[in-house]
Amino acid sequence: MPVLTSQTEGQHAGEFIIGEVSSGGDISRDSAALTNGQNLVDGTIIGLTAGKIVALSGEIDTAGLINGVAVEGILIGDWDASGGEIAEVPYLKQLAVVDTSLLTFPTETTTGGQAAAVNAELAAKFIVQR
Repeated sequence: MPVLTSQTEGQHAGEFIIGEVSSGGDISRDSAALTNGQNLVDGTIIGLTAGKIVALSGEIDTAGLINGVAVEGILIGDWDASGGEIAEVPYLKQLAVVDTSLLTFPTETTTGGQAAAVNAELAAKFIVQR
């Protein structure tokens, strides 16, 4: 009798997406270049700096910015730009439902306030968390 070995399947690209609007050309998604030096995983909350994707970290200010960068959306897929910038990296921008347990939030520098503020920024883009 053959011996079956157990395997663990990793997270798939976009697995955090429960539902999105895809009528008329993927209205929920967008893409941009990933900044050189960034190594990000699927479900990372991202911002754009000079039109390029960056991970957010730091304290959110009263204008809803994290180190001067607004929440743009959620990265789709694992991307490693440590060897140079990567063009056309997809992200979820608006009008979607996502699984909160599969998201990677910015590094918190305030007690509990950071996640709540990021959640509010996502909600303003009609990205609903479950």
